[in-house]
Amino acid sequence: MTKIKLLYLEEDYPNFTQGAIAHLVQQHFDLVQYQPGVNYNSADTVILTTFWRAKTPDTAWWRDFRQQGFRIIVDHLYDSDVDTGSSLIDPLMLELRCGNWLWYNSALTVTNFEYNQYQPQRNVQYSFLMLLNKIREHKDRVTQDLAPLLPHARWSYVERGRTFGDPGEANPRVIWHLYMNPEWYNTTAFSVVVESWMRSAVLLENASSSRTEVSEKIFKPIALYHPFVCYGSEGTCRYLQREGFETFSNLWSEDYDNILDDNRRFEATTAVVFDAVKNYSTGKFDAVTEQKLQHNKHHYFDTSIIHRRFKTEIIDVIQEFL
Repeated sequence: MTKIKLLYLEEDYPNFTQGAIAHLVQQHFDLVQYQPGVNYNSADTVILTTFWRAKTPDTAWWRDFRQQGFRIIVDHLYDSDVDTGSSLIDPLMLELRCGNWLWYNSALTVTNFEYNQYQPQRNVQYSFLMLLNKIREHKDRVTQDLAPLLPHARWSYVERGRTFGDPGEANPRVIWHLYMNPEWYNTTAFSVVVESWMRSAVLLENASSSRTEVSEKIFKPIALYHPFVCYGSEGTCRYLQREGFETFSNLWSEDYDNILDDNRRFEATTAVVFDAVKNYSTGKFDAVTEQKLQHNKHHYFDTSIIHRRFKTEIIDVIQEFL
């Protein structure tokens, strides 16, 4: 049976064409790079574009295809919202989302760097690891509120000029948001994760419509055997538990995860970090915690789970649309 062609423009950089992902897609579809002047058939060809390209459909490379009735898949996979699913923009256009994309993509990508082979060799010299990159108001507040703890922490804030001096930080060939240096984790007891966003119901009219947003940041300590406290949106720990990961309420309170108000959640998280530094700066954990750390690492890198879910949560959604 002939596969449906997914027609894309290389400069769009759709996720399906990337090395760690493409082979999963090619089991079901042919990825075909668009060539001007070639005749394509709407019966066996579907347009693959990106959400940012779809913002200007009148000037998009696929405008004429749209007018001819071609079906269009809008790649909106790189999104931090874990609960908003795929939906039809119109009968011929699917906005493709997957709440677990950042897990699947990061795990498959860093496996190419053999991070899945990592085993901890702890030589703890710092209380916690904290990786900050882009400037955000809540990140500035984190550095202010945790200031008494930072002299004994290992932390960076790249856009504020504080780096580790790691060659990877300035290497343009390094995909920084996926980069993990095992030595950072070996020398620190636990991670303080500061997510890209902390917004929740405070920004929404209806508190029941609050949303949970995660990024690859929450998966780095999971991949490298670290317990973590997270400055993030409400429900971050709950999302991880739902997807089969362990969190660390056996070490410190995770009540902050259920607080809808952003400011109160921030303050509660700060209190937990101070408590964690007081009690767990040595990097020595009980058997329950060690078991959780090992489970998280194996679950994160379990390609059998990822491949099965990729099929169910992404491929099957496309097949249903087609």
